[in-house]
Amino acid sequence: MNITTKLYYILFLFLLSFSSNYLRSYENTNVILIMVDDMGQECLGAYGAKDYKTPNLNRLAENGVKFNNCFATPLCSPSRVSIMTGKYNYRNYEEFLHINPNEITFGNLFRDAGYRTAIAGKWQLGGDGDTIKSLGFDEYCVNNIAKPKELIREANGRYVFPLMYQNGRFLEDDEVRNRYGPDILLDFVCDFIDKKESKPFFIYYPMILVHSPFVPTPHSKDWLKTEEKDPKYFSDMVEYTDEIVGRLLKHLGKRDLLEKTLIIFTADNGTHRSITTRMSSGEKITGEKGMLTDAGLRVPLIASYEGKSPSRELNDLIDFSDILPTILQAANIGSSEEFVMDGRSFYPQIIGRRGSPRKWAFCHYDPVTWFSDFNDHAGRVLMMDGYRMYNDGRLFSMEDRLNVNQLPQSNDDQQRAAIRNEMEAIIAAFPVYDFYKKIEEMKEIREKIKANQP
Repeated sequence: MNITTKLYYILFLFLLSFSSNYLRSYENTNVILIMVDDMGQECLGAYGAKDYKTPNLNRLAENGVKFNNCFATPLCSPSRVSIMTGKYNYRNYEEFLHINPNEITFGNLFRDAGYRTAIAGKWQLGGDGDTIKSLGFDEYCVNNIAKPKELIREANGRYVFPLMYQNGRFLEDDEVRNRYGPDILLDFVCDFIDKKESKPFFIYYPMILVHSPFVPTPHSKDWLKTEEKDPKYFSDMVEYTDEIVGRLLKHLGKRDLLEKTLIIFTADNGTHRSITTRMSSGEKITGEKGMLTDAGLRVPLIASYEGKSPSRELNDLIDFSDILPTILQAANIGSSEEFVMDGRSFYPQIIGRRGSPRKWAFCHYDPVTWFSDFNDHAGRVLMMDGYRMYNDGRLFSMEDRLNVNQLPQSNDDQQRAAIRNEMEAIIAAFPVYDFYKKIEEMKEIREKIKANQP
């Protein structure tokens, strides 16, 4: 072996060793997935919000990876089923306030891989504690779960004096009196982190903030002084969300866990329709929760893995089916060939690689809601090459947030005509779904409910 060959061989061994150590350093990664309730991308300073102070989330975005094009579904239950299972809703979503208890979720996959698992926050998917455990969570502290009729509690709602269900029991009134629901949930999360166990942890943290009712927080001057519900408190709620995240990061830092924990922050859908946010650009964005528009679909997405995620901003397209494969890859967890995932991992992008960004993002939306007009907006939408196309063929620029200017086919140049044809073909490849029939069914149910009201 000549000296040149020896040098190449030594270099090869070094690179092989470095590569192995590089990959080993990510084994047993802790994962915390934070999903805020009803917060469009426009609510964070990192994305240009002028009306709210969000220093902790801004810092998380500055020091981690900020994704500019993440799309959820426009409503809570559909987004929760999708993010938990890695599937588009046409595969496994059944109805509002429900998940099929036989589904395999990220909780199951992490627990089966030896992780400690917990959920803290808004449940809203039916069943009871056994349902939550069967869907993969060792421990839980949740709101939005049915209370047995025979159980007497003064506690109610999600914020002041909240009704909380923790590990098989509803918390006593004296445990929650004059306490704030988001604080109770953060305490649960921190206690779970602190348990002296050798296993890594996965925490799914679907926050109860900033969903209506819009009420004072512990930092509001009206805290415990009024029962008023008013959008004027929305900014306080956004800023308290930011504080909760800051306290969580501080807790992880004190325990030297930031370099061992992947943190992903996102939201389940766009902002409530009663909220208009001023942007630093001068633009005003009104929330469109429940609607299949940009303001209903576009949500924040920030990923931070201290020491491993470089500071960067990306325009890659992401949809909610991508979250599950991403966190599985971060934790080196495989899944069986029989387990169907529609998503594509963006974990390589989180740790500074190019990855394999998707060409298009997709949403199938039929919330099966009988109590509001949400179902009137059911449909499919595809985002690709700067355009947004619906299942009925309508095409808009992605910059047209509210679908004001439909782009007629007669005005297409050669490039846009090619994009339109490709988008039509992609949408047509999905299984046929009769949205019109479902919309009419929900309208009929709503009319019957109204007719029976006094």
